[in-house]
Amino acid sequence: MGVQQKLSAFLFQLSMFLLVSASQEHKKAKGRHSSKKDHNIKKLAVLLATAGAIMSIKSFNNSFSNNHQRLGVALYCIIWAASSSWYFSTTKGSK
Repeated sequence: MGVQQKLSAFLFQLSMFLLVSASQEHKKAKGRHSSKKDHNIKKLAVLLATAGAIMSIKSFNNSFSNNHQRLGVALYCIIWAASSSWYFSTTKGSK
């Protein structure tokens, strides 16, 4: 495995770790608003996943002929859908 493949995989795994840890911190908040730190962690995770996606799209064979590539694209889409819902969600108490 090449350096770019390892770096792309590392960025994606790091982003998944950050997203999971941020969601666990949100669950611990028990109804309180997420802290600024949680939002910054989510932003960082989305940026890392995006960087990994860009690297994988630019550098690798993207025929999407195997399940691994399809799963990767699906996960990138899920990350972006979740991040857009976080971004466009209303604050508590607003209309």
